[in-house]
Parts: sequence; C-alpha cells; structure tokens
Amino acid sequence: MGWLRAFLLAVTPALLACGVGTLLGVSHPTVTKVQVTPAADTLTAIGATRQFVALAIDQYGRVVNGIAISWNSSNAAVASVDASGKATARANGQATIGASVGVATGLAVLTVTSR
Repeated sequence: MGWLRAFLLAVTPALLACGVGTLLGVSHPTVTKVQVTPAADTLTAIGATRQFVALAIDQYGRVVNGIAISWNSSNAAVASVDASGKATARANGQATIGASVGVATGLAVLTVTSR
C-alpha cells in the first residue's frame, strides 16, 4: 500500500497541471463576478480623481487574489480611468466605469458636475 501512496503523490501534480483535476473533483477558480466599489460617485471639479476598487469573485463566492483586472470608461471625454482603477474627471456628464476579468464585468457610475 505504501507504493500506491507514493505513486499518487508523484503523479497527482502532473495530472492537475494537465487539467485532469476537474475529473478528480478538483476545480480551479473561475471568475464569475466582478464587484466595483464605490458603485456610484460624483466628482465636482474637472481634474478631480476617484480610486475605484474591484474584487474578482469565483464560482464559489470567494475573492480571487492576484488576478489582472482591466479597467475602462464608457465615456472617456467625461472621465478617464487608468490601469489601477483611478478615474479622472474630464468634463461634465456621466460615465460608466467598468472592471473586467475575462467575461465577468463589474460596473460603477461616475457623475461629473463641475461648477
């Protein structure tokens, strides 16, 4: 029986690396939801900034750390957003700030009302 345990310990990492882990009941996290905070905000000056934060959440409701998140703005003329999620007000109006991981996307609304 000791040889079987040694064999399984030796081949299991290779099987998991090849994707056989799913057959064995071991699955890798799949991001199914992205949560962006704050969900809505207002900036009252051109050039003002707001840092948005995104959490990637897997199929089990757990946060997936260390994963790349892509940021975008629906209206870059109103608000641009950089690769870290920092949005900058450019003009009065409204923009949707999006954070994506694969096909999962989370959204926040940013309103700019400069006086």
